[in-house]
Amino acid sequence: MQQTTSFAGKNWYYPFREINITFDEKRCKKRIASISEQYSKFTDHWNTEKNSEWTCRFFIAAKLIGVATSHINAWKIVENRGLHITGASLKYYATLSLLRAVCCTLPNHKWNKGKIIQTSSEDASKWTLE
Repeated sequence: MQQTTSFAGKNWYYPFREINITFDEKRCKKRIASISEQYSKFTDHWNTEKNSEWTCRFFIAAKLIGVATSHINAWKIVENRGLHITGASLKYYATLSLLRAVCCTLPNHKWNKGKIIQTSSEDASKWTLE
């Protein structure tokens, strides 16, 4: 049986290394409640179309996390070889991929028939997490 970690009023199946040190637990608990409320708007009226949409969203997010991981691993290699200009680009694209993954999984960002996938960095800069 997998061990759980308690944080912000929830049990997690991942032992956090940074979140519980960096962020205030009360603030995280409030944010979790806010996001849960936003997701409940979808889960209360779930159907096959919503299921397909969210399967695609999480698949795309997983791919973007994989891309970011590749960029970070490449960054580690080039930093050891003194290629700092390339490293800056790799860090930028890793961060961009991770932010796009987050945006794909937020309930307040409309799927818009899959156009969320084609979001430019200019469009994403207008989004909020609230």
